[in-house]
Amino acid sequence: MCAFESLYHQTDTGYVLRCSACNHLQVAFGNIVLTLREKDYPAFVSWLREIEEEHADEEDHLLKNIVLPTPCEGMRMMFSLTELQKLNGMLDEADSELQSRRMLKLFL
Repeated sequence: MCAFESLYHQTDTGYVLRCSACNHLQVAFGNIVLTLREKDYPAFVSWLREIEEEHADEEDHLLKNIVLPTPCEGMRMMFSLTELQKLNGMLDEADSELQSRRMLKLFL
């Protein structure tokens, strides 16, 4: 059974939870919820950061023109640059919290 601990939570943005039992992360943003293995999280964060950088010069930051593929055929996620920046900020904060907790465990 999952035992979630919060790495990030903001009512207006979303959350990132970590299950200490199965080492999965649950990322909720807007109406999207993703479950990732903890070991896949850094690559996911890096991928999203690269996509943000590719679109950094967009004139309309509110236009939903960033399309991200999913493993499900025919299903895509669509973001504006502003939304992607918020998501990346959330993931960065959660990653910092995750790293801090890993460091603390070294001393316990």
